[in-house]
Amino acid sequence: MAQSILLVVFKKMLRVALIKKVMTNTKRIAITLLSILLISFFGNISML
Repeated sequence: MAQSILLVVFKKMLRVALIKKVMTNTKRIAITLLSILLISFFGNISML
């Protein structure tokens, strides 16, 4: 009985860790894309 409860808790913790990892990766990718867009945008303005 105790083993099955531990398994459920372990699976929940794994899922939470995966979600957190995905969220941080998504945030990092979004920040990178935004900075690239801003750099290209200001680069075009300075060329005009």
